[in-house]
Parts: sequence; C-alpha cells; structure tokens
Amino acid sequence: MDVGRFEEFFHQMRPRLMRFNQRWVDVDAANEIAVEALRSIWDKDLPAPGNAREQRQLESLAYRICEGLLRNAQRGHRRRLRLAHAVQADHDVRPTVVESPEERNEQSARVRDALAKLPEKEREVISLLICGYTIAEIAEILETTPGAVSMRLRRARTSLRRLVEGASDD
Repeated sequence: MDVGRFEEFFHQMRPRLMRFNQRWVDVDAANEIAVEALRSIWDKDLPAPGNAREQRQLESLAYRICEGLLRNAQRGHRRRLRLAHAVQADHDVRPTVVESPEERNEQSARVRDALAKLPEKEREVISLLICGYTIAEIAEILETTPGAVSMRLRRARTSLRRLVEGASDD
C-alpha cells in the first residue's frame, strides 16, 4: 500500500479503533494501541484494498490486532499488580538466630541494605520468594520458565550472601 492510501486508511481507522479500545483502557492508552495496530499493518506492507470486501478485511485485521494489543496490555497490567502485591512485604526479612533486639535491628538493616544493592531482577525474585511464592508461581508472575527463575534465584542468593557477609566484616 502506498503512503497516500495508508494515510487515508490511518485517518479513517484511528478514531474508530480508539473508540473500540476505550471500552477497556483510558484515552491515551486507546490512542497508543490504535496507532500501534495501524503501524503493524503498515509494517506488513499489505497491498491496498481493491474492493469493499478487501477494505472490510483490512479493517477487520486492524480490530484483531487491537484485540491482541489490548490483551497484552491487560496481561501486563495484571502482572504489575501481582508483582506490586508480592513485593509489598519485601522488607520483612527476619534472621533465624538473634541474640538481642539491637542485633536483630542491625542484622535486618544489613539485609535491607544488601537487598537494595542487588540488581532489580535479582531483588525481584528474592522478594517473591520471601513472600512465599513457589518457583513455578514466580515463573508465572515474571512470565519466564522455572529454570530461569531457579538460575536467577541462585545468583541472587549468592550475591545477597556476599553483600551481607561483606557488611558484617566492616
């Protein structure tokens, strides 16, 4: 499809796609999704519709792409909510053997400081584990495989141990 025909299609479809998207998302997100769907059509370098049937098919494709993008946006939103909920109790790390309240506070502070120094992905997996999630549940939340979570967790534990032990040597 040439630039002129696509611009015409874009200006015709963007308001319709925005109206379609606004049933599920706010105006800004609806516009972004509409534009992204139309950009996807442009990237496919489809031929210009030659008749009304082909025009309806192209319009239908735009709506189907929007549906997929909306589902992705909703999945991302749910994932962020699950993650925010899981990380809520992030800083409630308790040592197993504590002699006094002062030592408990000092050790908790060392662990919190060490957690803060971890890379975000490692901190994320540790906090989910602390919240009681299983490896499989963490993999689902992070949309990755259990093997990748186990590897990330192993690295995070090693890094955290090194940071806490390094702080106690000071």
